[in-house]
Amino acid sequence: MIELREWQKEAKDIITESISDGIYSTLISSAPASGKTFFSCSMAQDLIDKLNIKKIVIVSPSENVRDNWQDSMSKFGFQLKTGPHYPYDRDYNDYQGVSVTYQWMASNVTYLRAYCGDDCLVILDEVHHCGDERAWGDSCFNSFEGSAFRLLLSGTPWRSEGNKIPFVNYDEKGYCIPTYSYTIGQAVADRVCQKLEITKCDFSGNSKMGAELTHFDSFEHAKKEKRENEFYRNATDNEEVFCKLFKDANERLEAVRKNEYPDAGGMIIAKDQETANRYADWLLLNFNEDSTVVHSGMAKAHKLINQFKRGADKWLISVDMIGEGTDIPRLQVELYMHLKKESMSLYQYWMRVARVRSRQSEKIEHCYIYTMAHSQIIEVAKNIEEEIKIKLKEKKQKLEIDRSGSTSERRNGELVDVEFNGEVLTSGGRQFSEIELKEARPVYNKIGGDVPMSVICSVLRAKKEESPVQNQEVEQLPLEVQKRNIKKRIQQIVGRIAYVKATSENLKKPESRHYREVWNIVNNTCGIQRSETATLSDLKCMLDFASSISQEVSQ
Repeated sequence: MIELREWQKEAKDIITESISDGIYSTLISSAPASGKTFFSCSMAQDLIDKLNIKKIVIVSPSENVRDNWQDSMSKFGFQLKTGPHYPYDRDYNDYQGVSVTYQWMASNVTYLRAYCGDDCLVILDEVHHCGDERAWGDSCFNSFEGSAFRLLLSGTPWRSEGNKIPFVNYDEKGYCIPTYSYTIGQAVADRVCQKLEITKCDFSGNSKMGAELTHFDSFEHAKKEKRENEFYRNATDNEEVFCKLFKDANERLEAVRKNEYPDAGGMIIAKDQETANRYADWLLLNFNEDSTVVHSGMAKAHKLINQFKRGADKWLISVDMIGEGTDIPRLQVELYMHLKKESMSLYQYWMRVARVRSRQSEKIEHCYIYTMAHSQIIEVAKNIEEEIKIKLKEKKQKLEIDRSGSTSERRNGELVDVEFNGEVLTSGGRQFSEIELKEARPVYNKIGGDVPMSVICSVLRAKKEESPVQNQEVEQLPLEVQKRNIKKRIQQIVGRIAYVKATSENLKKPESRHYREVWNIVNNTCGIQRSETATLSDLKCMLDFASSISQEVSQ
């Protein structure tokens, strides 16, 4: 199992203390891409024993994020449905809870209120969405007030604009008060997130408002004339501006793919569906670059996102589908052309490319944002860059203080550095722990000191790294996905059998009665009334039986 990061350990300790104090709602504000999902899955394991949790409910902003939660929880042994989980369902015991969206929550309050009792853990991802509509906040409170524990998550702190979110504490200015906070600057300094390099493009041009055409020398000029938003909006539709920004972003992506990650991807954030399609056309016409376009108007958008995530294609163009909670680790470059310019939106969109590729990175990694020099964007970028600069400086000072805790001693004319951090031997830039030295000492003594201790430590470490790790996380599909895949295979086999039955009657294609006959035989043999609620073992029985029938009728 992957080890928790320091911030995750600290947050866990604070939640444990809160429970001891009788507090059963906590808000964790952690930088986007810093590991909130992994932390929550691990926290759920702890709370099962502490609070006798029997069920888990996760609510998130979109279907894509909902499915990501289902996948992540399955790796920790929690199988979640993406819809209602009724006790009378045949497969009820196959699942430990549900993963749903806020929109689904608002329409199913009665169900959730009955489901979420004092044995239920509720995780509210990007909980600030409950403030988007008054009805969502009310639905959230009515659904989950009786649950055992509520873990609230957000990528950035927010200020209430009137619709206060249930289970959240606020200060006198209306800002939320997190139980634990972990900022972008801290995440970069700790190498949990990549450092954002933000390029803000300025230019001159003519902006048209109705019949009036006005020339602006820069965004600053447009701002003085109180037409900066208009200038920005018109620029998002300008092919010349887009191509200039894309050229720079694409050159950066090519460099990253050549020198660092061959599968690195880039993302373009468009303001609407029409503009996204237009950008895709411009890429092909001007740069001969193909791209994957995803937006809510596409039936297979989620499938396309997953294909891009697992593939090596260069560019993804999205409207609002690649935001909060979306995990595509290979994204390294972003071209931001959306109209949203408030800090929370920019944080969420920009941090999609900030996820580190390796948890063992020994250096600060970089990701790249290309956008326009609107004053609001400049202000947000400046705040991010300043915070990162401060946190990196604090981190450096802390490391220097830690190093100054070492002492130097003279032993037989040799200078030996003794560190107080548990690391005592350095050889060729590699450090070994006291445990590794203890394990290497008997080997060293046995061979009479012919081989240096550092070499023995290296060999023993390599041997451990090659051997299977106990309790290693096993990659597997969520149960609901496994069952869906088996159902597709059964449907294909049933179709083949129905076709054989039809041809035996000299028909060109099966009729509905042929399918019905085959399904009745399969279901009755395996004791199934409704395949929708069949257990995994039920479906495997159906698959085996259908396969055997298929073999018989094909002979």
